[in-house]
Amino acid sequence: MWKSGRIEPVRRLTERSIELRLTLQGGMPSASPGQFIVMEIERDGHPMRASFSLAAIEKDHWLLAVKVARPNGVSAWLNALSGKAKVSIAGPFGDFNFSAATRQVFVAGGSGITPIYCLVQEAFRNGIVPVIVYANESPADAMYLKELQHWNQQGACHLIEVYDRNFEPVLDGMDFRETEVYVCGPSAMNQVVQGILQRQVHSPKNIQIEHYGVPTQQSEGGTVLWSPRFAKSKRIELKPGETLLSAATRAGVNIDAACLVGACKTCKVKLDAGQMECNGEVMQSGQEVLACCVRSNGGATAMVSPVKGLSRPQWFVAAVLAGLVFLGMWNVPPGLGMSSKGSMNTGHSNLDCESCHRPASGTLRQQLGHNARTAIGAHEHDWVAVGYAPVTNESCQSCHDRPNDRHPVSRFEELRFASQRETLGPHRCVNCHGEHTGKRIGKVGMDYCSNCHSDMQVKEDPIHPSHAELAQGEEWMTCMTCHDFHGNHIMEVPVNMQDRLRVEEIQAYFEGGKDPYSDDKKYRAKSDD
Repeated sequence: MWKSGRIEPVRRLTERSIELRLTLQGGMPSASPGQFIVMEIERDGHPMRASFSLAAIEKDHWLLAVKVARPNGVSAWLNALSGKAKVSIAGPFGDFNFSAATRQVFVAGGSGITPIYCLVQEAFRNGIVPVIVYANESPADAMYLKELQHWNQQGACHLIEVYDRNFEPVLDGMDFRETEVYVCGPSAMNQVVQGILQRQVHSPKNIQIEHYGVPTQQSEGGTVLWSPRFAKSKRIELKPGETLLSAATRAGVNIDAACLVGACKTCKVKLDAGQMECNGEVMQSGQEVLACCVRSNGGATAMVSPVKGLSRPQWFVAAVLAGLVFLGMWNVPPGLGMSSKGSMNTGHSNLDCESCHRPASGTLRQQLGHNARTAIGAHEHDWVAVGYAPVTNESCQSCHDRPNDRHPVSRFEELRFASQRETLGPHRCVNCHGEHTGKRIGKVGMDYCSNCHSDMQVKEDPIHPSHAELAQGEEWMTCMTCHDFHGNHIMEVPVNMQDRLRVEEIQAYFEGGKDPYSDDKKYRAKSDD
């Protein structure tokens, strides 16, 4: 919302007012005549804000006309500028906008001429000759008076100057039928002019009134309970006539705000319980209210809460938590993924985590950047591991390389084993052996041979009963009592069934017990030492 900009003086309008040029980094946003901006400056180490209407709108800059409102305020700081200064800007805001009505009357008081000055020029561009009623203490205090008098002399407008605060003779003699009236000045002037216009039976929808700020209201003090999302509730005591935003700031509660006059809607909060008052209207529980305008009505304690999304600090915390979850899903050290660490499998008791879990390619920044681009569709590449790469066949085969493996995992990548891949996943070492289970075979049972050998036929079968008969009888538990899966043991395969190993021995072997086949092996695992 906030943009950085530079402000510099252009010329002095009166002894107590100045015209300034404002430029913003990145260019000027769209703005309409009659709107205002909120400016934040730093003075004596403290941020200060104030609202200023646009006096002119150009493609590469805006003009502001600022009159000193109080000695130590933003307006006084601007009037004392002698060169360029850095400022922060929010906006533009406001609904004090130009109407297409062919009859236009503008009523301005003091520095209220600023938005009027911008709107009058819009009227000129639309071929309208407006009436301008301009009230001041004296001609010396009137901003842009020479320009207005010049336009009046040229017949571009009809200027009526008022220096006695008596608007009645001027306005009573006007015909306001089918006329758009714009009023901007001090609250007291606005009220007087509005009363005169109402007596003229002027349609309220054709009257636009712009206040310098939030009108002062009489209200009782009270208590509000602020209930943020991720913190304890806090009691805020409102003084008589004080707005919720002002009281919250005094109590150390941060409610985002910009314009401070109810135009930008930045400070919107939800009234969860109780009642509050806003511009004479009683706001009920469940309504959304503007903290810069709403006041206590002296009733029971009201409860309010944020209606916006997370604040910047909350977004930061949420992003950190999301990042931690994201990293956890992508095998963050020691590369265990979402699995709980358990006992090392048989033969792995002396291994370190890094023996199997290797750092993923690239730096952490590159890994996160790649996956971020994947998430938003910035490229068509797949996700990559973050932190540590997943354990793959290559990780296992770096220690268990067997060139003459009877059942190499690569074989199961063939199309004909699609159903087996779906059922068992034999194309990955860990899908049968598992890991961190404290066993030798952690994910399959002794009957897994049935997935490939259900139609088993052996020519000149030497055993009795034959392999075909055992398969037909679904005696799959007997397969491993004669054969070791990888064929790595140097052993003599029994011909007579009575010479085979017992099922219990194989089951104990699966669980991590003694190897029943043979102590001699064709290939032994490489040592990690």
